[in-house]
Amino acid sequence: MKQIFQRYALALFWLAQEENQISEFMNECQQILKIFAKNQDFLQLIKNDALKKEEKKEILASVFKNEIPSKILYFMNVIVDHHREKYIQEIIEEFIQICLKHLNIKKGTIYSTIPLSDVQIQKMEEKISTLLKSKVLLQNQINKELIGGFKIEVEDWVLDYSIQEKMKKMKENLLKNRKE
Repeated sequence: MKQIFQRYALALFWLAQEENQISEFMNECQQILKIFAKNQDFLQLIKNDALKKEEKKEILASVFKNEIPSKILYFMNVIVDHHREKYIQEIIEEFIQICLKHLNIKKGTIYSTIPLSDVQIQKMEEKISTLLKSKVLLQNQINKELIGGFKIEVEDWVLDYSIQEKMKKMKENLLKNRKE
């Protein structure tokens, strides 16, 4: 299945590249995914086999016509024409991943016990971007188990400055010293 996602995602990427609008297409596709996430019924409607292709295209047009570039809407219609609408969300997600890789952007999560301000997140993004030598975008997520401090995960890279981690290390050191 991943090959199907990749083929369609690459086709859209090549179009975005040809139009010199990779970032714009990526941002529009991220908005589409947000709409899908908020409206699961809408997504299920698009995937419904009982509807004809033309009906699905009309639904897509009614929702997205003035919201996204016509080329992206046309692309979604191509997905419907080829009976791949069941994978529309995965195709768009794959397209975004291709764009992020091309633009050397990495997404990550900063876990904290309280919500962080946009300024705090931006400062962390700048520091981590320098460390990882690529642009990093962080999303704040609340995790009360940390007790305090923060933890950052970007792909397979982790920076843990939480009280929970410090307590875990203290416990390991105590157990280690006790055995010696």
